[in-house]
Amino acid sequence: MTSGTYRSPGSRNRLESLDLLSILLVTESSDDVAAISIYRTAADRIELWYSKDRPCTEIEKANITKFIQSAARTAHLSKPAREDLLRIALRMCKRKVFACIYEARHLMVRFSRDGSYGIIPRASQADHDLRDAATIKLRRILGENDFPSGRSLEAFLTLLFQAIILAIRPGVPFDIAANVEFYFEAVIRCHALLQVPVIDTVIEGTLLGRLMEIADYYTAVAIAHREIQKLSPGGKAYLIRSIREIPPSSPTTYLTPPDPLTCLNHWARYRGLTLSSSSSPSSLPAFPGKTQIRECTHPEATLITKIISAHKSSPTVLRDIGSSRISCWICQEFSAAACDLYPGICIRLSREMLATAGSWKFPVDTPACLVLALTRRVERAMGMVFEGVDSLGGIGRGVKRKIGEMEG
Repeated sequence: MTSGTYRSPGSRNRLESLDLLSILLVTESSDDVAAISIYRTAADRIELWYSKDRPCTEIEKANITKFIQSAARTAHLSKPAREDLLRIALRMCKRKVFACIYEARHLMVRFSRDGSYGIIPRASQADHDLRDAATIKLRRILGENDFPSGRSLEAFLTLLFQAIILAIRPGVPFDIAANVEFYFEAVIRCHALLQVPVIDTVIEGTLLGRLMEIADYYTAVAIAHREIQKLSPGGKAYLIRSIREIPPSSPTTYLTPPDPLTCLNHWARYRGLTLSSSSSPSSLPAFPGKTQIRECTHPEATLITKIISAHKSSPTVLRDIGSSRISCWICQEFSAAACDLYPGICIRLSREMLATAGSWKFPVDTPACLVLALTRRVERAMGMVFEGVDSLGGIGRGVKRKIGEMEG
């Protein structure tokens, strides 16, 4: 249902880079989402807008500015400078990084029960040759101190995973704030592992995915460091002045939703439709009656509304938005509806998910025409779904007729 937009490999890479940068804004272990938009007003002038699903604390805002300032002060690209920036980033994101490492540790413990630790055995002579070459490359990246000569790749991984398991143990106090160096070493090693071309044949896929999430912090810092270093001193100063939080326009709320059939009846009655008597709760998904839904304005929606407000009179504007999690279907539709209403504005989100989030709230300052445009898109989608549900009887024809009236 999302309006498709062609993306060149270059634009896809830029969007993926923004997605990675946005993880540096996520400070809590769960229920914390961030989005970022970078706009180049001139060749050497960049504005940075960011938003979360809640207002940032003063400490968070200060840390973001400090990170950008530190990257701008670096005179040149170097490994020590990048690693210093990584430590600053990990202090910002320590709770989320800890959560990522803890989830990887959970898999390591599970795989340790059969002694494999998630390491896939060598299967052939060709496999031996590839892993021996990978061992040489990884030792070159990490150095002899971290990866001593004579130690196999499998032995190195086993010791690494055992060390992570032992560092975080249930029932043993672990000071999240005091262990940034532990996170630093984990990120460095995970990033080094991903430089090995055959690593997907060495580590079990689910575990490798968790290690990739940890390594992403190094990649995000490297991208920020590289891009900021491309700016002139004046460009760096402009960027620092242009860092701006766009907070959500409404607070997070919680509600206990009714059962799905009641929701469906409300939806149909509001639109002048009548459910057939054959409609039954058994045809709808079960929903725990006391479950609370967290209602918040998604950060992508907050940025989209701000972009419209700032650029609605501009002849041509391209704004890319990166998010720390895959943007939901409604955010994608919100972006597409905005671009249809304002032809001079092009907004791109990188990753598309054909699913809705648990809740979605319009930003308070959304233009009425955009509210109506998104509502019509959702109505069309719901109509297509209901037309295909036999258990709803005659509602499909009613939905189709009603949507036609709305569009007319």
